Amino acid sequence: FVNVIALPVAAASANGPICPGATLNLTASGGVSYAWSGPNGFTSSVQNPSVANFISANAGAYKVTVTNAGNCTSTATVNVAMKNGASVNAGPDKTACAGSLVNFLGGGTANQFEWSGPGGFTAFTASAKITGVTVSQSGIYVLKGTSADGCIDLDSMELTVIDGYGISA
Repeated sequence: FVNVIALPVAAASANGPICPGATLNLTASGGVSYAWSGPNGFTSSVQNPSVANFISANAGAYKVTVTNAGNCTSTATVNVAMKNGASVNAGPDKTACAGSLVNFLGGGTANQFEWSGPGGFTAFTASAKITGVTVSQSGIYVLKGTSADGCIDLDSMELTVIDGYGISA
């Protein structure tokens, strides 16, 4: 009597391509145990592992060896690429007198920029301005940058507005 055990059917997938800094989620099926290997020294025995803070060194082929209950193995590979990221810089914190002009001099490698801040402030360029700034506009201003691949980066700066009596918000 010969007992023939079928090979497992290994399958591997990923949520790639991945933005820089995002989390790669790998998925495998077809067995009862799993052994992953990949770029940048990656190894895991988890069926569905993750790679946090994805960097270019993490891009490449991820291979999983699937073992079934009969101790037979099969492999599958998934290739993961990294998207072009965005990088933004909101600039240094600022202090301004009420009524003055405030220039936000942001920048970076993003294709699209969006500022948001107190009182519903928005602007859709890397550099923006507020004319006649008021004490109520003191606070944190966030610059969001989006790359052509849809990757997002954020940076912030704080604006402190001082009224005519030297009091800030």
